[in-house]
Amino acid sequence: MSDKSRDPSLPPIGAEPRDTGPLPALPRTASQPSRPAAPVLVPNSLIGGRYRVLQLLGEGGMGRVYSAVHVDLEKRFALKVLRPELCDEPAAAELFRSEARAASRIGHPNIIEVTDFGRTDDGSLYIVMEHLRGESLAARLDRVRFLATEPSLRILLQVAQALGAAHAAGIVHRDLKPDNVFLVPREGDDDLVKILDFGVARVRGGAEGDVGISGTLGYMSPEQASGGEQDARTDVFSFGVMAYEMLTGMLPYEVFTLASAVTLAGRPRPAPPSQARPSLALDPTLDQLVLRCLEPDSARRPSSMQEVEWCLVAAGAAPIATIAERDARQLGLRTSGALATPAPAPASMPSTAFRPPPAQEPKLDLDPVAVASARLTRRERQARYEPPGDPLVPKLLRLAAWGVAAVVVFELWRRGGLSSAFVALRKTLGL
Repeated sequence: MSDKSRDPSLPPIGAEPRDTGPLPALPRTASQPSRPAAPVLVPNSLIGGRYRVLQLLGEGGMGRVYSAVHVDLEKRFALKVLRPELCDEPAAAELFRSEARAASRIGHPNIIEVTDFGRTDDGSLYIVMEHLRGESLAARLDRVRFLATEPSLRILLQVAQALGAAHAAGIVHRDLKPDNVFLVPREGDDDLVKILDFGVARVRGGAEGDVGISGTLGYMSPEQASGGEQDARTDVFSFGVMAYEMLTGMLPYEVFTLASAVTLAGRPRPAPPSQARPSLALDPTLDQLVLRCLEPDSARRPSSMQEVEWCLVAAGAAPIATIAERDARQLGLRTSGALATPAPAPASMPSTAFRPPPAQEPKLDLDPVAVASARLTRRERQARYEPPGDPLVPKLLRLAAWGVAAVVVFELWRRGGLSSAFVALRKTLGL
């Protein structure tokens, strides 16, 4: 966008590197001292004995991302190599390893799949992920500035479902932003959302490499900026910032330093998205949800991503089927539908949260034209809706039937059977 530029912590997997341009007027990441670049992998070099490097996809604050192919499977992957100084810290390396392992166990279709983990010959840590084709949400917003309500709801619902699965596994992302939301085009479907950088966010530290403070200025919650206790509501705040940006084309708060992020509670609240962008036809439920997610006090935000999902569905977002269910339908298999609907609403939801309406009989709004159409006779429906057949075929069938009948009558008359039958009929009728 013209009013601000992006400085992604890592380039989108599978996308071409973007020119970040001059230093942004609004900083997007916490200031860090200059660090040595991640090691450069030479094309055709072999990593881990099974991944052959193809080309550099891009680089960011954490390291470089390469396209690689498995020498035995002949399948393409994305290879991310971290900076050497982070790999040399035992605590950071172990944290990255455990987080990467946990992210690979989530198994959600909207979270990038981590398939391998190891070290290069020079000791640098690397992780192997699925290779994605498409663009990041950041690149799309750079191109169109903001999105319409319907595509925004579809993207936000997938993000909420992915974060809900991660929170259920005990993982808090802590660096949710458009750069870490990747959009994969699908034939016949809407964009498939993939959340990136699970497990890496905790490695990202401040000036002294402190793993307690991580995230990106502008999307960072106050408790995150202060290094306080963080839970699922930390991601809820970042979710609200990203939703506000998608709908309005601007960030809700102007945050230039960690201190300004910590003191959000003393600053004026942002205008509702429907007021920040008057031409936006927004459901009041979504308007209220975004503002609740942006509360500086974590106790006033939605308590979980399940609650966010229910509010999104109430605002018009349709539950999204998973990849497994979509593939099953294409194969003609029956699915339970458990993964296609959001999780049940929490039992202890606040009074301001959306509660699903009780089950009731659907109200039928009958269209008079539809009712009149239902009363058509079979011949009228056939003439109106069924394609006409070849008229020669039924004519030939009727002619053959009459010919058979004529032959039978002639044989009965020739053998005298016709007169006998006539006499018997008269006796029966008493004539």
